[in-house]
Parts: sequence; C-alpha cells; structure tokens
Amino acid sequence: MIRINLYNYRYQQVHYKKLRLYFLITSAVILALLINIFIYVFYQVKIMYQETRNSFLNAHISMLNERLKPIKDFEARIDIINKHIELINSIENERDDMVAFFQKLNQITPQQIYFTNISWNESSVTFNGVSSSPVYLADFLDRLRAESGIFYDPVLKSNNAATGGNFNFLISSMIKENLVAESNAHEENQQD
Repeated sequence: MIRINLYNYRYQQVHYKKLRLYFLITSAVILALLINIFIYVFYQVKIMYQETRNSFLNAHISMLNERLKPIKDFEARIDIINKHIELINSIENERDDMVAFFQKLNQITPQQIYFTNISWNESSVTFNGVSSSPVYLADFLDRLRAESGIFYDPVLKSNNAATGGNFNFLISSMIKENLVAESNAHEENQQD
C-alpha cells in the first residue's frame, strides 16, 4: 500500500479558501464604502439643490413683501380708522342729553349771539344773552322755529337795547324729551 502525503494539498486548499474569504470580505467592504460614498454624494447634491432653492424662494418672498408693504400699511390704517369709528360710535351712543343739547345749540346759534345764561330743565330752556343786532336775534329765532330737531315753540320774551348798540334778549323754548334720539334721527334725515 502506498501512502500519499496530502498535507500540502490540504494546506493549499485551506489557504485558497482563506484568500477567497478575505477577497470577498474586502470586496464587500469596498462595495459598501462605494455605496455609502454614492449615497452621501447624492444627498449632498440634494441638500445643495434645496439650499439654492430655499435662498431663491427667500429672495422672492422678501421682494414680494416689499411690494406688499404699502398694502399692509393701508390695511393697518384701515384697521386704525375702523377702531376710531367704533370708538366714536360707542361715545356717540353713550353721550347724555346735555351733550346733545349743547351740540344742537352750537349748530343753530349765529356767530353774533352770545349767551349770558342758559336755564334748562327737562322740558324747557331759557336763553339770556346779548346780540349785536336784531337781525341776528331774528335769525336765531327762525332757526329755533325751523329746527325739527330738539327745540320747538320758541318765544321771544324780551328784547332790550343795551349800551354800545347791543341788544339783551330772553327767549324760552320747549325741548323734546329724548334729546339724543331726536338729535341722531334729525342728523340721519339730513344726511339722506
């Protein structure tokens, strides 16, 4: 019987298997590195593209904001004006009869008439004052008579000549009960 020494052959086969295994591991590591590098480069390009797009969009948004700034300022002014209108309307709704009385009196009083005393109760008023001419006094009486607002039935009780060509007068008139409602209704009728 012949003995064959297979040690070298087996050693060589084991060595080739180790080399193949090392080659496969090295190839897998290199392939994984290449895939990771490719993915990294791909996402870096995507990030750069998105950053460029974001900067472009931000530039255009800032340009549009500059163009829209006058509109926003105008809208802010409209809001302020609306708030002022609401405030005026709330004040107008809360004002009392005294304010309505003096507001209406100011509207119908000629410039050359000066009051020295005004006595007012809920249903009547008495005007004491000075006029520079009877013409202005007659104009004031005509305005009281023609006024369909809060005054009605005015009566000239006295008209005396004073020093310096002036005339003292005393006028009494009736007043409607709800001055604010009457004044507002009359102003709305005039606007229509």
